[in-house]
Amino acid sequence: MDSPESLAAASKPVRNARLQPRMIGVSLLMAAIVGTVLTLANQSSALLNGKITWLLLGRIGVNFLVPFVVSLTSTLLSCSRK
Repeated sequence: MDSPESLAAASKPVRNARLQPRMIGVSLLMAAIVGTVLTLANQSSALLNGKITWLLLGRIGVNFLVPFVVSLTSTLLSCSRK
């Protein structure tokens, strides 16, 4: 298991990165594209059958949230290493 010091050192580049509005915009665009594709691929039958439940809505939300977080994190890591 990693020590607290090594974890702090690994997270230092992210703390040094500056969040820009453009980064959020690009991440939102990526999330919209990838989330739509994932939703159509994974939940299209439930949506077409009209079986909309809170669980389904939660899964659809995750389809958009995960690509947003991944895109924003990778952008921050990329910018912090320049």
